[in-house]
Amino acid sequence: MQNKLPIIIRKLSQNDVIQIADLNISIAKETENIDLPKEKIQNGVQQMLDNPELGQYFVVEHEETQEIVACFMNTYEWDEIKNGLIWWIQSVYVKTQFRRKGVYSRMHNFLKELAIKNGALGLKLYVEKKNYRAQQAYKKMGMIPSDTYFFEETFNKTN
Repeated sequence: MQNKLPIIIRKLSQNDVIQIADLNISIAKETENIDLPKEKIQNGVQQMLDNPELGQYFVVEHEETQEIVACFMNTYEWDEIKNGLIWWIQSVYVKTQFRRKGVYSRMHNFLKELAIKNGALGLKLYVEKKNYRAQQAYKKMGMIPSDTYFFEETFNKTN
């Protein structure tokens, strides 16, 4: 890795909602080849901002240009067996030109430290099966594939 990119990681603000929605649209297009409706995604990001009990969004900003170069969010899962919270890492996106510059590792470490400070039991995330580059990045951070499968059942809901 070359020189560290000068970045700051901060919580999402109202001024960031549109840009973060655009990054989420990019995530879906790049990883799943899905075109998401912009207004619905903006509403989803706004809901997270308005309801911090759901989780929190973070933006990664270039310190010198103030450009948003990446984003991620975390949500919470209660584990009744272990009697504590698991923090889920979600909606991770690093703009193409800022990849392989240590941005994700700093994002991950930032959230890990915050989770530990807040008493979380651990971090989890899901990744598309064919997103091998992301899987390697997560393994480099010490994460391991789970012994469980992730199943889902979705319901159509329009906002």
